[in-house]
Amino acid sequence: MNVDPSQSAAVCPYCHSAYVVEKAINEYNVSIEGNLTVNGATININGKNINNLLERAEQYAREGDFDKGLQYFDEVLDMDVNSLEAMKGIHKIKEVLNDYVFMSETTSAGKLELKKDRLIFTNSISPQLYELSRIFSLDIKKGLFSGKSLQFTYSGIPQRQVSIATENPNKWFTAIEDAKMGKYPKMKNLGERYSELS
Repeated sequence: MNVDPSQSAAVCPYCHSAYVVEKAINEYNVSIEGNLTVNGATININGKNINNLLERAEQYAREGDFDKGLQYFDEVLDMDVNSLEAMKGIHKIKEVLNDYVFMSETTSAGKLELKKDRLIFTNSISPQLYELSRIFSLDIKKGLFSGKSLQFTYSGIPQRQVSIATENPNKWFTAIEDAKMGKYPKMKNLGERYSELS
């Protein structure tokens, strides 16, 4: 409703009720979408409560539904870009996904692990990290004795030939080729891993 402050009284064009202009100005309603900050407190006008959204995000993350958890954490950040709880939750989810071991094998030579976008071989000297996108010419070779090994060219600095002895070379070959195309085995116990992080 448009109020003319030069008049002392007027008639509402919608309900035809008379009103005092000064009173209408002093008691007007505010229509806002989004967040309203009053004395340092953030009030959400859309009816969504940040604490409820955070609780839902945490619930989904603890259940291992990271897609829904991230969706709710992102919604909190849309409402409050500085929400430490939402940023922490997103960081924990990414940490679980980044550290998840899809496949592992321990041999006499060391430990071989397949993680997201990388292959890690840890021997008595130090861990060797191989980014999957830099692995080329993956092959299975029979060793001097009865064992077999994975062999590939790694285009790191410097480029080199790598040979890793394994008891299941065919399984590793398939897993690495699939992972290079973004196909990984199904992840398990994500919620437990999320809950273990402080």
